[in-house]
Parts: sequence; C-alpha cells; structure tokens
Amino acid sequence: MPRCHASLQEISQEGYAPRFRRELTRGRGAFPYRLDFRRSDLQLVRAQDAGRMSISGVQDKVQLRLENGRLELTESGGEFLLKPIPSAPFLHAQDVPANEHLCMQLARQVYGIETPPNALVLLADEEPAYLVRRYDRMAPTSDGKLHQEDLAQVVARSTDSPNWKYEGSYEEMAQAIRLSCPAARVGLERLWQRIVFCFATSNGDAHWKNFSVLEHPAEGGYQLAPAYDLVATSLHFPTETPLALDLFRDGELSPSFDALGYWTGADFLELAKRWELPVERSRRWLATRLQRLAAVQDLIGRSFLGEENRKAFWERYQDRTRALGMRVSG
Repeated sequence: MPRCHASLQEISQEGYAPRFRRELTRGRGAFPYRLDFRRSDLQLVRAQDAGRMSISGVQDKVQLRLENGRLELTESGGEFLLKPIPSAPFLHAQDVPANEHLCMQLARQVYGIETPPNALVLLADEEPAYLVRRYDRMAPTSDGKLHQEDLAQVVARSTDSPNWKYEGSYEEMAQAIRLSCPAARVGLERLWQRIVFCFATSNGDAHWKNFSVLEHPAEGGYQLAPAYDLVATSLHFPTETPLALDLFRDGELSPSFDALGYWTGADFLELAKRWELPVERSRRWLATRLQRLAAVQDLIGRSFLGEENRKAFWERYQDRTRALGMRVSG
C-alpha cells in the first residue's frame, strides 16, 4: 500500500495522511510530494547564489516556500529546507535523504523527541530528497525569525582546531544548557535523550553544532531547539567512531567500557547522574524505548531506504540497543 511521505503510515493513495499534511502546511491546504525541479536544477541555484544564500552547511541545501500548493525555490526567507542526494561521493549516498527521514520519524514516533514536520519527497527526475519545515520560522516574531545558537556558540568554543566540532565531551555540553535555558533541567533531560537516540541509531556525527537552543518568546529565554540532522551515519561511513564526542570529560572511560570495549546503558545513566538528572526516571525512559523494537522494525520496513540499507539499519539498531540494555533494568 502507499505510504505517507511524512509519517510512513499506510494510506489509501500516494501523498500524505491528512494530519501530517496539515502539519507541513500549517493548515494551508495542498502539499506536493513530487516537485517540479531536478537535482541538477538545485545544484545550479546553489552555485549561482552561493554568496547570497543564508543557509550554509556541508550538505547541499536549498530553501523553498509554499505558494498555491506548489513548492518554489527561493533565495531567502524560505519556509522549508530541501536536502537532495549529496553531491559528495560516499557509500550509499542515494539513501541519505531516506536515512534522515527515517531517523527523524523514529525520534518522534518511538523516542518522543521533538522534531519539526518533515517528509521524503521526489524530484522531477524521481530522485528522493529530504524536506523539513524551518522551525525558526514556525512562530511569528517582529522580524519573522526566531534567534538560534548552536551549543558551540553558547559556550564560545574555540574553532582554531580543524576538528574542533568533534573535541570535548557530551558531559561538557551541560554547561551550554545551564548558561542559556531558564528551565535547564528540562533542557538537559531532552539533550540526554537525543544523545542516547544518536547512539542507538549509529549516528556518529552528533557534534557541537548539531544541537542548538532556540529563542522562546512566549516563555522568555531559550529552550533546546527541535532535533535536526539526525542520520544513521554508519550506513555511509562504516569505520567511524560510535559517538562524535567523548561521553565523559577529559576522555574518561568507565570500568564497563574498559571491560567490554564499548559503551553500555550504564554509561549513559552515569552521564544522566553527572548532569544531576533523576537517574531512576532516566532508567525508566530508556527501558521503555528499548522495549519498542517492533515499532522500530516496522518503521524501517516502511521507510524509503533501499532494501540493503533497511537490513543494515535494523542490524545496527539491534546491536546498539543490546548494548544500551546492559545494566538498565536493575
């Protein structure tokens, strides 16, 4: 049966389930799952406007706006970001859009992690592309845009080293939340959950710039921004490290890691303890997510990944969740 291009649930005809279409459009009617341009058109736009585009990053991205049920390219002020198959050559590059879409749906549907509305769309040449609504434009402000800072900016980390984004530890990230978020404990708990999720889904690229805080006008101050750039990167870089950063300060390894050679659930609970989160509450949250294997397997099976990568994703997820299950139930 056809799948919703947003939620992956089965629907009667190709497109979107009504609820998820409304989320993408904010109630503005139709929303396409096939677009009118090809990847080569996007690359041309990116090359022509490289000096003017306000969205930066290693992966190709362009901005879109919704006009009368059509998605149109725009140089600035777009409501959506579109990320086609990357132009950089690496393993299984054709599956990167479906990979990110699947991870974002797993984060929301299984782990309860806040994500902006997103979808897997098709370009005019039938190539897939990942589409996400810009959460910094989901609420009105005086200039139409909410202010955001990644956690590296919050703590003013030095950028002198070529690999600065991958230096330091997740333990140190707590300082960024404490400095910027009035409800720091809430922010720390949500950040901890995302780090666990990244480990579970073999995301070795969850570095300092892939976590941000976002202005929250209604309550004042900042909150942890919705999750973004969630990708099972080991599908494309099989030899990368399990985590982008050290888990603990100063590269400390736990007795469990010394004995087994890999991180376990006990290590992530130790991180929660060091962040002064309620350890039993964290244990219950983790144990509950680890019990949802059937839901994860179902979403993988309905994803737009190629068959080989569906199998590889599931195998990696099982390996990681077995490790996360160690010393969690007690």
